[in-house]
Amino acid sequence: MTEWNRKEIKEESPVEQAVSSRIEEIRTEKRDWKKWAAGTGAMACVLFLLSHVFFGLAVVEGSSMVPGYQDQDLTLYGKVRGELKRGDVVLARIQDGRTLIKRVIGLPGEEIYIEKESGGVYIDGDKLEEPYIQGQTSPGIGQENPLTLQEGEYFIMGDNRENSSDSRYYGPVKEGQIRGKVLWSLRKD
Repeated sequence: MTEWNRKEIKEESPVEQAVSSRIEEIRTEKRDWKKWAAGTGAMACVLFLLSHVFFGLAVVEGSSMVPGYQDQDLTLYGKVRGELKRGDVVLARIQDGRTLIKRVIGLPGEEIYIEKESGGVYIDGDKLEEPYIQGQTSPGIGQENPLTLQEGEYFIMGDNRENSSDSRYYGPVKEGQIRGKVLWSLRKD
């Protein structure tokens, strides 16, 4: 007789079949729950990294960036990794702890001059073309004019020049004060 003929074939009773079936269901449910928990945990880690390391969300407060950005617009910003360019819109934390949304006008090492009569902004003697501004640009109170930026300093201003508290009033911002560059915005209405 061959080996396989000698084995006893045991049949399960209906109760044993039901119990075995239920045990297998429980094992499957546990595997599914573990997969769900692992997937949810992984997603939470990814979202945490994205929101705390690479990106952030901020709400625009006030009208200093009109017409481009309105009060209560939601912005997505990328944490600054590298050089900023003139015209970049950034979020910067100023000395009093507030975070403001402004446009980069002057870069490290440049001389900024604001002509009082015409409101023209000059960078190293060349007039800056600013199609995005609203209102008349005036020099700030108590700021040097012209002002030469030091290494790691940026001169930032709001687009709504007549209604913007910016580097004209509180001075240049240091690189470490800039939280990120605005990548995208969503209008409230």
